[in-house]
Amino acid sequence: MAGSSIGSLTVGWVSGRTQARLWVLTPPMNDHFRLAQSSYTNAADGLHCLIMLHGWDNFFMMAGTAAATLIGLVFVAVTVATGFSKSSIVHGTRGFVTPTLVRFSGVLFLSLAVLAPWPSARPTGIILSVGGLAGLAYQVKVIVGRHKVGLILLDWHDWLPHVGVPALGSGSLVAGAAGLLAERSFAPYAIAGAVVLLLFAGIYGAWDLTLWMIKNREKT
Repeated sequence: MAGSSIGSLTVGWVSGRTQARLWVLTPPMNDHFRLAQSSYTNAADGLHCLIMLHGWDNFFMMAGTAAATLIGLVFVAVTVATGFSKSSIVHGTRGFVTPTLVRFSGVLFLSLAVLAPWPSARPTGIILSVGGLAGLAYQVKVIVGRHKVGLILLDWHDWLPHVGVPALGSGSLVAGAAGLLAERSFAPYAIAGAVVLLLFAGIYGAWDLTLWMIKNREKT
């Protein structure tokens, strides 16, 4: 038997008439190596989650750009309502303007959260889940506020885009965030579905806002 030392590795061999054996004896793993290995494993898990969102950059960039543009157009439209009565402005603001701005702002915030260079998917999942739950809570507040000012949606074609679609979008966002944290393949599609639903609800709200302004301007 013979052996030699190379740095921290010990190489030994056994020579015989018919066989030779080579082995490497490694030193015990120290704390620094364990910490580095743990950090690498966590980074790899986060990278695996972020890979699920790979290829969706253009989609979220377009959605964020559209939401930002529509927010500006809503502000322009609101300036036209300067000639309305105070009560009409209050009712219109609570019923149409604020919910529409919140939905467009939600899409913009969602897109920015997804496109941000996070070290892992965990911050994105947490932010989106909180945003989805906040959207559901706000939708309940909108329904109660509309009843207080007398804006009750009786027809299904009004109830669906103003109540059903935003609630479904927020629920889809919560599901997508949970799927992102759990590394499920459906997560990007659920998040994208939430973006589309919230954009649709915002656009429909902006259209109703325009019709409401035309109707009330004719009265004045």
